[in-house]
Amino acid sequence: MGISAHQDLIRKWLVWSLTACLPLPALVLVSALRADLFGSEGRFSVLALLVEAVQKIAALAAILLTGLSLRHLGRPR
Repeated sequence: MGISAHQDLIRKWLVWSLTACLPLPALVLVSALRADLFGSEGRFSVLALLVEAVQKIAALAAILLTGLSLRHLGRPR
């Protein structure tokens, strides 16, 4: 593999991990990257899908808790 192939692989990993952490569903982009990185079927693809689901749930929980804390800060005492 050349340097450009390594850079492309690193870019795919970074884009996949960052889009998997977003609570917004970017299904087309994430599924295409998942197929490129892990294959279209098999254990690794299922594991990657589970990791994406856990990351999205954690991101939604973080947004919810942030909103609740901001609401609590805005209340007069």
